[in-house]
Amino acid sequence: MSLSNALSLASAGLAASSKSAQVASENVANALTEGYARREVVRGPDGTVTTRRAEDVVLTAARRQATSGAEGARVTAEAADRIAGALGLPSDPASLSGRMDALDQALTSLISTPESRSLQRGAFAALDLAVTGIRDAASDLRAVREDADTAIGAMVTRLNAAIEDVHKLNGAIVGKSVARADTAALEDQRDRLIDEISGMIPLRVVDREDGNVALFSIRGAVLLDGRPEPFGFTPTATILPEMSQEGGQLSGLTLSGRDARIGDGRGILGGGALEAAFVIRDQTVPQATASLDAFAFSLADRLTRADASLAEGQPGALLDDGAALDPEAISGLAGRLTLNPALTDDTSWRLRDGIAAEAPGLTGRADQVIALRDALRTRETLPGGATSRDLATHLATLSAELNSNATRATRDADFARAERVGLSEQEAAAIGVDTDAELQALLLIERTYQANARVMQTVDQMFARLMEI
Repeated sequence: MSLSNALSLASAGLAASSKSAQVASENVANALTEGYARREVVRGPDGTVTTRRAEDVVLTAARRQATSGAEGARVTAEAADRIAGALGLPSDPASLSGRMDALDQALTSLISTPESRSLQRGAFAALDLAVTGIRDAASDLRAVREDADTAIGAMVTRLNAAIEDVHKLNGAIVGKSVARADTAALEDQRDRLIDEISGMIPLRVVDREDGNVALFSIRGAVLLDGRPEPFGFTPTATILPEMSQEGGQLSGLTLSGRDARIGDGRGILGGGALEAAFVIRDQTVPQATASLDAFAFSLADRLTRADASLAEGQPGALLDDGAALDPEAISGLAGRLTLNPALTDDTSWRLRDGIAAEAPGLTGRADQVIALRDALRTRETLPGGATSRDLATHLATLSAELNSNATRATRDADFARAERVGLSEQEAAAIGVDTDAELQALLLIERTYQANARVMQTVDQMFARLMEI
């Protein structure tokens, strides 16, 4: 080997060692940086030194799929917990079940001493609290639905921005690839955006030429392939129980101006947080609200039918926003339920004598109070229901169902989160930074650098000796 070749090889070795040391140092410095993939130095056949990002396509795809499931489960669990909390636990005195039990107990106490003004006021207060509890529960359910609609709007805005950013990074990466410049940092940034998108919509990422990527939903919708496909959605600030997407009062999701079916488990964009929010808005909350409306109607209807003082068509103790009950307008009744203005704390004797009574009757009569109490305990079906139960059992069943749904959703979310964490750890082991290995590599790099430096020093001494001759 000539001295010139030895000098050239040593110089290339120094350059490679310098690049390797730089890459190893960057790896150690970014070991805890989320989304950072380990860099590796690659020497080409022509002696050029380039940097390559570590990757595991299979693990990354699996982790992103798990992220979609975990985010969807998280959104579902949070909503289920709020929905169950709207009615509370049956064992909680402040829950709706607790308030209905208190009403039954207050009426029972009044039966034994119907002339007691304090017990009359106590029964009135218990009824007022029960009605307030129903309205509060309806308000809480409505808030969950409106929050889901708001979340959909925010996700759509973020989706459009993130997909546009991926498109821009595609262009930047392609440009740098053509110039043979390092694209690792841009690829890290692009992967973080893709990870964010995958939480909302399950993704399939397809590599194109020169480092370009295309994005598709798992079920085939094109999100980005050469150009971004924009999503469309119009949030609704105030959502009433009777409003729906089918009725045209609520916005659906569009993709490139076309309807994108989502929320039925079979749409092209299903599986992530976005679909979960649509399910909450269009299915989960409306179903819970309908059950609460049916309970509210049954309560008001039972009290009306049990009141012997009322003529046909006269409103009873509970009204629909000040008007008599309408069996054809049950939707949203829980949020509109009010006490008859004829029944106040001062006129609480009407619970004993009837809502339509002009003046207090015989103080010792408890017939009316017994009828009211028995009306709550009578086994009947709710509107649209199939099972005959007393009111307390209807409410306890609904509360138990909602709490069971919340428990199951939380369990599913915990499982999905654990799956995502497990896959993230596997991915980190495959493409992340092992600081021990990097520090060991730095020691080897140092030795390689020293060896090449000694070669150059020796060659320099030999050239000097030749020049002396």
